[in-house]
Amino acid sequence: MNSISFENFRQFKEFPTTDLGPITFLVGKNNSGKSTIVKALLLISDFLKSGEMREFKFGNNVLEDANIVTYGRAITYGSDDEPFIRFKTTISNFDIDIQITGNDDDTNANVIRFLVEDSRSKLFFRVEPASSRIFLGMGKVGGFVKEENVPLFQFNRSIDDLKEKLKASDLKKTDKEYLRMIDELNSLLEKEKMLKSNSEESYENYLNRDMDDVPEEFLIDLPINWDYSLKDNMEAAQKIAMHMHDVEFRNNELNQETSLLFEEYRAFYHKKDDFRRTLEDYFEAISELEIYYLGANPSKQSGLFNVRDKGNALAQSIHKFYQLGILKDKGSEAYRFLIKWMSDKGFNIGSDLEVVMHGGEAYDVKISNSEGKLSLADKGMGSIQAMLLLFRIASIIQLKKGHHSVSKVIVEEPELNLHPNYQSKLAELFYDVWKEFG
Repeated sequence: MNSISFENFRQFKEFPTTDLGPITFLVGKNNSGKSTIVKALLLISDFLKSGEMREFKFGNNVLEDANIVTYGRAITYGSDDEPFIRFKTTISNFDIDIQITGNDDDTNANVIRFLVEDSRSKLFFRVEPASSRIFLGMGKVGGFVKEENVPLFQFNRSIDDLKEKLKASDLKKTDKEYLRMIDELNSLLEKEKMLKSNSEESYENYLNRDMDDVPEEFLIDLPINWDYSLKDNMEAAQKIAMHMHDVEFRNNELNQETSLLFEEYRAFYHKKDDFRRTLEDYFEAISELEIYYLGANPSKQSGLFNVRDKGNALAQSIHKFYQLGILKDKGSEAYRFLIKWMSDKGFNIGSDLEVVMHGGEAYDVKISNSEGKLSLADKGMGSIQAMLLLFRIASIIQLKKGHHSVSKVIVEEPELNLHPNYQSKLAELFYDVWKEFG
């Protein structure tokens, strides 16, 4: 994910587009919305990875970290006039827009619209579950919505703003900028009229518009088969579009009557290879999308770390680290990373470690230093908290070995219990993790 924005989610009526760099720090006071951004990232990722088209889930087990559960807890309080949540993100060269709505007690919200636009090719596909249609197209029409349950406030606000600008402007009516604003206003008024009418005839006219009026743009709609996945539906949509083109083209060659959509199918035919590549690139980008969430979990000082203690983040991190066999391969990147950051060059915890399992139930972790071996439980809370972070990151490095997936690691409150000298080391740690392991 390269960026994120959203509307009507948690405490934000509108959270503006924010770029996510190789390393991004979110800093703010309590209840300022840092966790809301994390929740949005987790929810978007889960939806995209699921391949869903009509349900946006808040209650998945994998989303326990988001801790939202229902639509009512997700939508901004007082959003009765704007009954939807909107998430937008960018992954690779794809701009993704998801609009959802639902009842307060719903754990699965309804998808109003799911739009994916390729910023390079200008091709897009749009899923509209209410009408069971998928739209394939090119150009600026990707954002067109016809569902009657999407409010008109956006158009009304934009129209009012533009009218005020024109009224207050000193521009002459012959000025280029004035004419541009007039064209924009007329376009908004036309879309507002179409949405207000919710007229199928108006919509058909929009679909069948003269291609000369909209150069290099097309839009065709095809049915959704709810028994298929999104990927299967997109493959089927391309085949159907090609078939319809071939039928229409044959009729045209034989001087027989063609439908009003012939030009649309013809335009799609010329872009069929680009469309195939766009969809392949999109599904590859989504399959490679990985988000690891390392929540703010105060560690417990205990002599043994029980495998069954699901509420102990450190015990679970040690278990995962041990099962990955990192300690058996001291030449591995994960092991060398761990030792480097345990040493005095990092958080000064120790020079090595030993993990011993007892009865298949619990782990004992011994830290080696110049004075001998000491149980991790006998180290200070800062060292224990740092080891939690290092165990988790080392495990991710091991899991990613040989894979080139696009990963984001979200670390919440990594400075917990750390001395300010070691808090400053976190920036070096994150830079090292990005530079060495991507």
